Amino acid sequence: MIRADESTDPVIQATGAALGQEFTNLMEIQDPRQFDFTFDRDRWLVEVAPIQDEFGIDWLSVVVLPESAFMSQINANTRTTLLLSGAVLLLAIGVGIRVAAWIGDQVEQLSSASDKLAQGDLDSQVEVKGIAELESLGTAFNGMAQELQGSFQALEIANQELEKKVEQRTAALKQSEQRLRRQNEVLADLARNEALTKGEIQQAAIGFTEAVSKTLMVERVSIWLLNTSGTIATCLNLYQHRQKRHDSGSEWQRAAYPNYFMALEQRRIIAAENALQDPSTIEFAANYLTPLGIGASLEATIVVAGQVRGMIRCEHVGKSRRWSADEQSFITSVANLIALALEASERVKAQEELALSEQQQRQAKEALQQRAMELLMEVDPVSEGDLRIRARVTPDEIGTIADSYNSIIANLRDIVIQVQGATRQVNQTASASEQAVRILSADATVQADSLTQALGQIQVMVGSIQSVALRAKEAQIQVEQSNRVVKAGDTAMNRTVNGILGIRETVAETTKKSEAIGGNLPENFAGGQLDQQLCCPDQPAVIKCLD
Repeated sequence: MIRADESTDPVIQATGAALGQEFTNLMEIQDPRQFDFTFDRDRWLVEVAPIQDEFGIDWLSVVVLPESAFMSQINANTRTTLLLSGAVLLLAIGVGIRVAAWIGDQVEQLSSASDKLAQGDLDSQVEVKGIAELESLGTAFNGMAQELQGSFQALEIANQELEKKVEQRTAALKQSEQRLRRQNEVLADLARNEALTKGEIQQAAIGFTEAVSKTLMVERVSIWLLNTSGTIATCLNLYQHRQKRHDSGSEWQRAAYPNYFMALEQRRIIAAENALQDPSTIEFAANYLTPLGIGASLEATIVVAGQVRGMIRCEHVGKSRRWSADEQSFITSVANLIALALEASERVKAQEELALSEQQQRQAKEALQQRAMELLMEVDPVSEGDLRIRARVTPDEIGTIADSYNSIIANLRDIVIQVQGATRQVNQTASASEQAVRILSADATVQADSLTQALGQIQVMVGSIQSVALRAKEAQIQVEQSNRVVKAGDTAMNRTVNGILGIRETVAETTKKSEAIGGNLPENFAGGQLDQQLCCPDQPAVIKCLD
């Protein structure tokens, strides 16, 4: 057996040295081991495997193989592969350049078509063949171009339709402007209507219905007024355009059309485009709308002081009709003008009633003053002592005073006659007995007291007459002519009072003289002297009354 390091083969020597370096104790190798080492600028691969059997063999099998022994073919194949790869690379580069040029042409077509499309040429198409992706892209591009073309065509059609709508809207605005101008002119004319300011509601209604019918171009226009309870609507005026006819007097009962009357209370405007189906007007369908051929109605309530007083109705004969906003605003303004006319009518009526009441009061005051003056003139002779006068009794306040005055004058006349009779009786019986004369004197005194009481009643009556004169005087503050009459009446009244006071003084003087006669009868008993004293010339009222 030869040691490895003693072998003449350098490979074996190198392998032994490598084993010594790799393993410190070769006996420890129990399983195959592999390692490599470098020798002679070559890499050597070593595999060490133990060999043992039952016969006691305990060897190490070492297999040494240079890497170049099996890598030479691989290296040769590698060179071939590199050469082939270079050739393939060159071929691929050439093919890539060709394909890139071809694809570039296709992309250039797409780019050119895109530029044309961007410039508005929607008819441009792209033809791409050979590459599925580019064919899909070209197909998508062509489809997009067609869609854009269709979109632009639709947009152009939409623009044309929009222009038509704008033209139509412009024309509608012009028509609306013309309608508004016309409506404002009509409203201004209606506001200047003399019947409106004078409160002539019937005459104003005629002008209103005709103007509204002409302005809104409707066949029937009517104005209705509600009663105070709101249960009956009465037609103030109905104008029919074709017949040029005005009617009035029709009535609608709330019991027959409850929903309609409720709508009037809840809504200011009732614009029924289809009156036969509108909930507010459907109640009129059978008995009113259908027989007259009315298809649409527009009405506005007439509101005065927050209360619905009526409505103005516009009735379109024919099919349904759409009521524009300006038409609804116009009919509302007309309803407001009618409300002003109603207020003016009520104001004029109130003024007329007030004027009539003032005239009646003035006439009553004038009649009272005239009657007071007549009474004063009738009783004026009493101031001169004529107690035969009777005032005329009339069925008024002055008549009551006149009746009282007549009663007092009659009582006064009776008292004066009794005093005269008593005086004559005193003259006749004075010679018989002083006692009788005194009794008669006492009777005369009693009669004089009665006369005094009567004069007191006359004074009360005079106070009443003065009160009447005072009321007449207050009434004459507004009437100058009657004031002069009252002043004259005051003068006559003063004369009457003075005359009555004179009578009272005469009665008092008579009483005193009667007492004096009773006390001095025995010394101055003479019938002629007593008669002369009782009938002295400074008492003309008593003398004239007795004559």
